[in-house]
Amino acid sequence: MIVDLKKYSLIDLQKIKNNIDSIKDMRLDIIIINEDGILSVVPCEQIEDVLLQLDESEYIKKSSIYVDKSLMSIIGNQLNIDLNKQHADIHDINIFYSLYKNCKFETDKEYYDSHFNELISIRNIERIDYLKELFNKLKLFITQNKIDLELAKLIGNILTDIGIIERLNLIYHLNYIKQNNISDLKNYQNVKKDDLLFADIIGTIVNILDKEHSDTVIFNNISSFKDDNVICHSNRVFVMMVEFLYYYNEEISRGVASKLRVDYKKKYYSYYNEIGKKYNLLTKADRIEDISKVGFRKIEQNEIKYYARAAFWHDIALVDILPNIPIVSSNEGDNHAVLGFNLLKYCMAQNEYTYTTVGLHHEYYGNGYGTFTNMYNKQFANKSYNNIENILTYDANDIDNLTALSYFPAKALEIVDSYDSLYARISKDSSGNIVNDVISYMYENFLGYDIKIDPIIFYIFIRYLENVRNARIFDCPL
Repeated sequence: MIVDLKKYSLIDLQKIKNNIDSIKDMRLDIIIINEDGILSVVPCEQIEDVLLQLDESEYIKKSSIYVDKSLMSIIGNQLNIDLNKQHADIHDINIFYSLYKNCKFETDKEYYDSHFNELISIRNIERIDYLKELFNKLKLFITQNKIDLELAKLIGNILTDIGIIERLNLIYHLNYIKQNNISDLKNYQNVKKDDLLFADIIGTIVNILDKEHSDTVIFNNISSFKDDNVICHSNRVFVMMVEFLYYYNEEISRGVASKLRVDYKKKYYSYYNEIGKKYNLLTKADRIEDISKVGFRKIEQNEIKYYARAAFWHDIALVDILPNIPIVSSNEGDNHAVLGFNLLKYCMAQNEYTYTTVGLHHEYYGNGYGTFTNMYNKQFANKSYNNIENILTYDANDIDNLTALSYFPAKALEIVDSYDSLYARISKDSSGNIVNDVISYMYENFLGYDIKIDPIIFYIFIRYLENVRNARIFDCPL
């Protein structure tokens, strides 16, 4: 077995003991290299038994222990903040920017630097009170028939402030984990209070986004959506994900499944058949009904809210400035989807619908990475069989049980996220039909060679761009 030690970090035995629950939850193996340089891989389910036998032995004292870097990202070095205080005490925008390099605004830079500095300088309870005031203002628009510019700006401001406040909270949570254990956060009440408020606000915005827009591109020219930074990217992806899911439901109601069934053999079968062969799936994709055990169904309103949270938080663990194309080779070593999964699960009081979506949003049917790939490689690598029955599921438990290959909201987010990243990049060099250029690029590079995105979800996404955002798309045969 070849082990790439670049993916592992040195860790002492006591930290292994302190974080054993986290290691088991994350399904991480450890590596022990003895004084003679002999390497042993200890599977996660055997770690406790092995260490119990070796504890206090000369062998383990003279050995080096390594663990996957994803654990160290959770418990590793962070700012040394006073843990007796309820929340992270930074009070300096430069320290914040040194941690979150990709949160700086170039659009309206002076305003945002001043606003963030004020937000960071006050106590967390004051930040939350300020956010509650904005939430009360938002509620005044609930009965309004259309989303106008004033409401769109308010939504952008609220999303931006939540994004900053939660990143401040995470600094505290990560320091708490450093001194304790990830699993302790499950019963750590301070974690839940702010996040329940954020969930309530996000849910209200999701409901509002179902209203008619006074302009189809009303959010495009608002500063909280215009910049290249991760805050604006997350705001845009959030709005587009919600709009797309509402449109997807409309297509299901209009009977799109019947059209897909008619077109399946001609347009889609070859894609799903290739995916099935790649993973040796138990169920052949001969019919559209074989893709998912429940077919293509409507998304419930509460599910839209969960998936919207995932879209909003999908890059919460991304702190560096990365290229705008999610699957280029220069992103090698990036693990923000897996780290985001753990932050949402343990630090942010999110449910399995949300953190599973984030953990899978860079899978690309085995051409990317994520929590499914990690589990699959450990259980079925180099084997000609597996338990996977369907390509697509609407049930997060099917991913955890490895009985389905992909999770519907994650495949939707994958497309929306890639589209927004590519649009931001291509728009810098082109002033023509950018939407068409992006879709053409995605079709050629994400479906033309290795299959990276779901073709049917991509088809419905194209219809959304045409019918909701009035795009003209002609370079995609789907």
